[in-house]
Amino acid sequence: MPNTPNTKKGEYYWMGDGFVNVEMDSTLYLFAYPVRDTVIPGSFFEFEQTGVNLIAIPKGSKPPFKEQRQLETPFFFPLENWNKVTMGSGILVNTEWAGAPKPDGYVYIMGVGGQNSGLVIARVKPKEFEQFEKWEFAAGPSWTTDYRKTMPVTRHVSNEMSLSPMPDGRFILAHQFFGMEQEVAVQVTKNPAGPYLPTRKVWHCDEWQQDLDYFAYNAKGFPHLSKPGELLISYNVNSMDFWNDIPKEPRLCRPRFFRLKL
Repeated sequence: MPNTPNTKKGEYYWMGDGFVNVEMDSTLYLFAYPVRDTVIPGSFFEFEQTGVNLIAIPKGSKPPFKEQRQLETPFFFPLENWNKVTMGSGILVNTEWAGAPKPDGYVYIMGVGGQNSGLVIARVKPKEFEQFEKWEFAAGPSWTTDYRKTMPVTRHVSNEMSLSPMPDGRFILAHQFFGMEQEVAVQVTKNPAGPYLPTRKVWHCDEWQQDLDYFAYNAKGFPHLSKPGELLISYNVNSMDFWNDIPKEPRLCRPRFFRLKL
């Protein structure tokens, strides 16, 4: 449960991505989004996000993880006069100790927000991960520590995604096209800050059925579980009428997997 200075009664966490930071005594960092139940006009979602926090779990900690620390971040901010950016949708640890093929020593953090689900990219050295003023954000061809000046590097991504290194030194972005559309999409880039090649739709989600209120969302890759020359990708399936549909289709709400040849 959220436990920070600005936590409000009734809030709970929705989890983002995470990683083990070897340069911070192998602390496990998890992005955690405080949310609260509410009715949003025109939306079937009955909750809203109120911030972007980090949970830091020390090495060797065991459930229920009483030694955890919870940190509020400034990385829940408006972009392009549109909906707010949420950082932590995906993480790329591009370091030698993470096994990156061409490491540059940075941790790259992905976020989503602005018009048309824009992808925001930040980077920071692992040892400075908790020093939020040292995070740099992609702003065109340059980087800036002023997150308010960031610009999307591509658009039409999903709230969860992955950016994975390829054998030839490039990176492949995997996401659900436009958040909850029928296709899983990928894009390739030489640099996490872009530019990105045009979106290529690589998988049609047959489970997506508008007449049944089923939808697919939050595709991402798993390079550590992939065989050489391919990327294992998952996507989730859910229903807009969840409580009525799940008793009839108990296997509905779960990930599906496929392998993409690189």
